[in-house]
Amino acid sequence: MKLHSTQVAREAVETWGNRLTFENLFPESGRLKEVTVISAYTDLAMLWRVCEESVNRSDGRSRVRIRLFLDRLASTYETSADVAKEINKLDKFLKKKTSAESGIWLVKIGALFHSKAVVLESNTRIKFMLGSLNMTEKAFFKNEELVLLGEASSKSLARDCQIARWISVEYADALKAKSIQVPYKPVSGGHSTLQGLMLSGLMFHEVRESDPFRFDFGLPSDFRRINQSVHPLMEGELKDSISIESIVIGEKNNDGLEIKLPEIDKDGGRDSWKKFCLDTCYGYWCPSLLREDTLKTIESKKRARKPKFIGNETREGLFETVKNRRNEITGCFQIILKGLDNRILENDKISAPDWNVKEVTGRWDSWYDRLLLKLENREICKRIVLGVSEAPVPNVWSDPLTSRKFEESFIDSLQFQFSRGAGKAAGGGKKLLVTLKEAYKFDRDTIINGDHKAVLAHLEQCLSSAATDDNINN
Repeated sequence: MKLHSTQVAREAVETWGNRLTFENLFPESGRLKEVTVISAYTDLAMLWRVCEESVNRSDGRSRVRIRLFLDRLASTYETSADVAKEINKLDKFLKKKTSAESGIWLVKIGALFHSKAVVLESNTRIKFMLGSLNMTEKAFFKNEELVLLGEASSKSLARDCQIARWISVEYADALKAKSIQVPYKPVSGGHSTLQGLMLSGLMFHEVRESDPFRFDFGLPSDFRRINQSVHPLMEGELKDSISIESIVIGEKNNDGLEIKLPEIDKDGGRDSWKKFCLDTCYGYWCPSLLREDTLKTIESKKRARKPKFIGNETREGLFETVKNRRNEITGCFQIILKGLDNRILENDKISAPDWNVKEVTGRWDSWYDRLLLKLENREICKRIVLGVSEAPVPNVWSDPLTSRKFEESFIDSLQFQFSRGAGKAAGGGKKLLVTLKEAYKFDRDTIINGDHKAVLAHLEQCLSSAATDDNINN
């Protein structure tokens, strides 16, 4: 057995010769007949790579058995239709190309399934890997991981062989007893724990539309402190920066271009997606039961906001204006910068040893180049138009402190929404509260009056009962 590293070994070849690569994961000789992968977290690209390579290294006459054990919640099989489709596709590949005993099992055991191990056996050798590495591309090619690799003759009594067989036989069989084999149809809403409920949802993050278009001057601190009104086109609370949009729509007598952009449809974007969400420390959490409602509301918001940025039949939008009128916008910026520079130099009370107009101008040119590159990126433009971006819920339950912070912020937000009352919540989270109460029988008084520990226990009990009822009904 030898310790192997992914990054340290690559950077210090002379002092640490054992570098872990995807290639040295496999036995030195023989045709593969058995593969067991146990990984708390994974990505489909890496799973496909392992499975296809294992098939290529097997004996076509006797098909290799490939078994994959993944964390049930972290896999998002039950919460993402796209992920479930891809995992089922991989399972079909295994059924077609490998042994009938091959398959994919999703494990739910303990507070968190966090094991990582790999066993590969050929007709002559057996090899195992134990350590920090999850079966992901990031783990192999970007992260620093430390693992123990052992290899021996598949017919020997060596310790390496015994460890490998314990993992692939006793431990794998124990995991099967705590697993569900794909494909299967998840029970709608059947989350038996708060972790499961939260992971099944979706996170949304607000994107301030001005941020990508905002340039920081780096004005001297004395100047910012003394001058409460820096320039008409520079917002009071952000008086060290200026937005290109302010220059575009600003009046000419205030050094702007005075261009009229298409207006945002106030009626079309009035309905708020936030009423379906809870505000947590990681963003706005939306339950899977309200995902479609939230996405429909965001799509309506997109239609209302799109003309301002993309343009319409009569007017150019902000994106094209920024692209096509760089010289004019930069000319306005230089006038504003010159005015600021004169005021700084004329005031004896201002100490500005690091203030340099040429440096600011150079940063503006570089910043504008980067902005134009961003506007060529469809995803970035989409986020700007929407004013909101979506992302999977972060799986932070491997870290007790981080997961507790996430759960406590979830409970704080839930308590706040319930304390507002159904009538007051009509403009906020009424639909969210009604949905959660109907699906999981959450009790308003218990949530409002309990501390974090009591509320958490109540939520877990309600979710467990709801999941049990769903399973009985199905």
